[in-house]
Amino acid sequence: MERDSRTDPAAEARRRRRTALAAVIHDRMTELLDQLIPEAVRASGLGERLNGYRQDADESMRVGLAALAADDEEREALLDRLVANMEVSTRDHHIPAIVERGLVSIGLRWALTQVREHAPEQGFAPAELEQEYLIFREAFEEKLR
Repeated sequence: MERDSRTDPAAEARRRRRTALAAVIHDRMTELLDQLIPEAVRASGLGERLNGYRQDADESMRVGLAALAADDEEREALLDRLVANMEVSTRDHHIPAIVERGLVSIGLRWALTQVREHAPEQGFAPAELEQEYLIFREAFEEKLR
């Protein structure tokens, strides 16, 4: 259980980094999905199945952003919810797991480039936010296994 960030400077710093991470990604997520989904449609030949998947991807991104900004306990629950949502979406839209995993992998790599590039806009050095992002990514990827 995390300490109250009002009395723990380390917890407050972690909260600030996580809030900044979510802001960096939030400001660019529509751009990512607008580029990624049409390219995936073209490359995979899955057509309308992936176009319908876009709405679910928007919801998944909202849950993912909430998890990115959350404290450890809340993050755990949000990541469980995110993975469950993704499983339902993949099944409902008949998206092969390899396609979804590829989209997730591309999105995670893209997010890291955004974190590195835009951390200063949030008042952080790129390495500070990158480290926090990698902690999130590791937790998320562990849930996907």
